[in-house]
Formats: sequence, C-alpha cells, structure tokens
Amino acid sequence: MHEIMNALIIIRLSCKFQKAIIKVLVIMTMTWR
Repeated sequence: MHEIMNALIIIRLSCKFQKAIIKVLVIMTMTWR
C-alpha cells in the first residue's frame, strides 16, 4: 500500500511539473514573437 501511495504522489507531482513546463513554453513562445 505504501508503495502505491508513493507512486500516486509521484504521478501527481509529475503532472503538475509537466503543466508548469507547458506554461513556461507557451509564455516563451508568446514573448519570442
């Protein structure tokens, strides 16, 4: 059970991290043009 909880936490953090990266990329492309 503990390993499953850790996996869920890692997945949630990775999802948030990916969203943050996408936002940064969008902002960079917007300001680049």
